[in-house]
Amino acid sequence: MDAVKAAYAARGDEWIANGSDDLREAWVSLCENSSNTNVTQWPLAAILKVIAKTGRITVTTRYGAKQVDLEAVIARVKALYQEGCQAALDLNAKAISEAIKNHGLEVAVEDVEPLLHKVEGKLKKGKDGKDAKEVQLFLTAIKVGDKEYPSQPPKRFYSPVAMGKEHANDAKTHQLPAVVFSGVFKPSRKKEYFFRPTGLYALDLDAVRDKEALWAAIVADPNVFFAFISPTGSGIKVVVYGPKASSSDEYTAIYKRMR
Repeated sequence: MDAVKAAYAARGDEWIANGSDDLREAWVSLCENSSNTNVTQWPLAAILKVIAKTGRITVTTRYGAKQVDLEAVIARVKALYQEGCQAALDLNAKAISEAIKNHGLEVAVEDVEPLLHKVEGKLKKGKDGKDAKEVQLFLTAIKVGDKEYPSQPPKRFYSPVAMGKEHANDAKTHQLPAVVFSGVFKPSRKKEYFFRPTGLYALDLDAVRDKEALWAAIVADPNVFFAFISPTGSGIKVVVYGPKASSSDEYTAIYKRMR
């Protein structure tokens, strides 16, 4: 068994040192979670097999190796996301109900069209590292038939997707391992340690309404290497082929053009 492990590790060391255009030989880095820079090196083929089967995976932590049950973690992330979505829907229904009551209307919440106003809030850092203004929604009126009734004062309205993601973010960020499909980082996942690229780029398609139609288009695209449903169940992660970047900065530049 030790000889098998040694041979297995040697194949990985050879690819990491010399590279190859054959992705069947490629290795990638795996982090304990998206906020951690500790890395374990894994064969790309093994990572894809684990994702497809939603099995267990071993990550390196500051305390040593740890096995993670992906199915259990993903189930928790999905449940938290759905809780957040439902919380937003409940708050929105309450705001509409108050407007209905204030105008003395006899109409069901689901028969009312909410009229919303967007307000740009504080700056928040996005996935691409850039600052973006947070958008807040306010219920300014409700529409019943052809008639509009103002909401006085305007009530906060919430995006179910945004609240769902926020509710699930802690579990997703700290409990779910992060695969670095772009390649290998040594000795840790910091931009200056980007060591061996795969030529793969992972794109996030969030809040997909018609996943079946989009999925059909994705699997038919020859530029797609691999795709899977996001942990929240609301989007799709697509890994596509691209130029092999020679540095982390070049990778980021190519990634932004792809988006």
